[in-house]
Amino acid sequence: MSIRRFQLKFLCIGVLAAFAVNPTAIKAQYYTETKCLDLYEQQSRLFRARSFKEVIRVARHRLTYCREWMATREDYALTLEFLAAALTADNQYGEALAVADRCVQVDPSSLGCRYERASSLHALGRIVEARNTLERALALPAITEGDAKMKPLLQNFLSRLPNSPPAAQPQRKTGDRYGTGFYVSATGYLVTNHHVGGSCTSVQTSDGTKLTLIGSDKSTDLALLQAVGKTPKASASFRQSDALVGEPAIVFGFPLPGILSTSGNLTTGIVSASSGIRNDPHTIQISAPVQPGNSGGPLLDQYGNVIGVVVAKLDAGRIAQIVGDIPENVNFAIKGSEVIAFLARHKITASAGATVRVPNEALAAAASSFTVQIVCQAPL
Repeated sequence: MSIRRFQLKFLCIGVLAAFAVNPTAIKAQYYTETKCLDLYEQQSRLFRARSFKEVIRVARHRLTYCREWMATREDYALTLEFLAAALTADNQYGEALAVADRCVQVDPSSLGCRYERASSLHALGRIVEARNTLERALALPAITEGDAKMKPLLQNFLSRLPNSPPAAQPQRKTGDRYGTGFYVSATGYLVTNHHVGGSCTSVQTSDGTKLTLIGSDKSTDLALLQAVGKTPKASASFRQSDALVGEPAIVFGFPLPGILSTSGNLTTGIVSASSGIRNDPHTIQISAPVQPGNSGGPLLDQYGNVIGVVVAKLDAGRIAQIVGDIPENVNFAIKGSEVIAFLARHKITASAGATVRVPNEALAAAASSFTVQIVCQAPL
């Protein structure tokens, strides 16, 4: 072996060894100041375009590989601020609060960090803490032009918060279950999960409409209910073909009852896989965020058609114990074809789907007209 070839081989071995010890440090060598500045401008453009998932990805990338190019703590805190804002917009409120807390820790004088902390607290229903955060921020001096512009925003946010905590929700009975359901016919039939409304001594919507159990299937986790003496405003339409991996997936429902909006909550993502846990062929995997209370709600395509029924989210804590990392937005829905077959067994024909794409704000309005919160009282 020539001396030159030996030197090259030795160099490669050294690089590989260093990468094995600290891959981030090696990769960071290739992130120049210019590239890191480009990432900052990219995250700003994405935020203005409301591409929040991409903002999250780019901000985390920049925080990982560009730390040495962030000349001041303000620069580092500003990227944390972007990340917290995008997480809140993506309904990842707990994660947003943790990032905002870190932002305040890095730069206690940053009014933007405190604004994002208040925003995530407000989304979590922690109104008193949100008010305290805003009041403390307003007490800080406005040193820079950016601070001066932030002060009116902070004051406006504070003025929109109630002076006292919101009225307590009605006391729940021990063991009551909450979920989501949606009407599938003009005669008041609605679908939800079996584990939400299929095993209750009594079940009703949040407005007090009594529901009668018509049938349920524990194996597919579906239940069919009928509203007593009420005609729904609208009913859902169904797409006849299965959802495709990579296509948009929209969830509408009533997550975290007593904390989030009682008028419904819309989240977006994609169809991540054509099967569920352990290749379950009856379900699909989605990235749209879901929380307790979403179960039984409709999963919609970009045309407003039902392509599934939300059924579960991955137990992040348990998976973290196994693999040492926290999975993000790994959720599941029963396939639309399973729901259509379930309805057919009960002599109900699923309405044909729409073919015109509609914006998310129109989807939210349509979904709210046929989706309801379900209260399962005294589950069996």
